Amino acid sequence: KGKFVDCLFVRERQLQAAKAIHGCDSPDVAMSLNNIGIVYNALGKMDEALAQHEESLQIKLKIFGYNHPDVAKSLMGIANVYQDLGKLDEALAKHEESLQIKLTIFGYNHPLVATSLMNIGNVLADLGKLDEALAKYEE
Repeated sequence: KGKFVDCLFVRERQLQAAKAIHGCDSPDVAMSLNNIGIVYNALGKMDEALAQHEESLQIKLKIFGYNHPDVAKSLMGIANVYQDLGKLDEALAKHEESLQIKLTIFGYNHPLVATSLMNIGNVLADLGKLDEALAKYEE
């Protein structure tokens, strides 16, 4: 846990530097917020993790618009937090939204699409929908 706290300190310093150099609405700030969200998630601080991922998403939407890989990545981060919180319906919705963006950008035969299908399968398995989960894994 101590290493995650150290990591959080470094990530927060990176965020401050990114804001000072690039302003509040930049890809570097969004990436820093995403990274801080991942560390908070690892520390079990889910509310803070969710807030960081959501702020990152809002910045990315402003900069890139909806159909962008970084937007899909933020949606996946939000979905992962929801899944860890046991909010499985919300997690499933965010993973499916992330998948749709990836399909629009990359088409079906892409590793990031496969990752989304696996994530959806994991949530479906957690929901006890094992046949649907298996179908996603096989897809």
